[in-house]
Amino acid sequence: MERRDVKNIVLYYQTIPAMRKLLARERAELLDEYSTMQAAGASTAHASTPGKPTEALALTLAMDDGGKRLDEIERMLALLDADREKIRAALDAINGGYKRLLIFRYERGYSWAKISVTFGKPEGTIRHWNDKALDRLGETIEERGDADALARRASRART
Repeated sequence: MERRDVKNIVLYYQTIPAMRKLLARERAELLDEYSTMQAAGASTAHASTPGKPTEALALTLAMDDGGKRLDEIERMLALLDADREKIRAALDAINGGYKRLLIFRYERGYSWAKISVTFGKPEGTIRHWNDKALDRLGETIEERGDADALARRASRART
């Protein structure tokens, strides 16, 4: 696995909580809208004026589309949870120092200089360790399977 892909995966891992939050907010809004439409549909079903059946049909169609989107959101949330677990397991499987370096650099956004001071090593050594850490993490992800699909999702995520 290329280092660029592994970097994307680590950045994706960092953004998963924010992505989950956006999807949860959208789900809540859809559920609220869905409940409002159901109430409106129930009140129009008992009306006897000629235009009301058309309005009821429009409400039914809108609710069906909302239901499809809710199903899609649930699938996306499950996929994000599965990806987060895969990445966490791969991070947990590598050397503790490598894991710490990757978290400092890609999750917390530390500069090379700050990481160098934290580790008490020259910046060149830290950069070399970073390359080794990315290589090792990539190997671990590949060993666990589904690496290509994970890399595709990570590259499409807004990090």
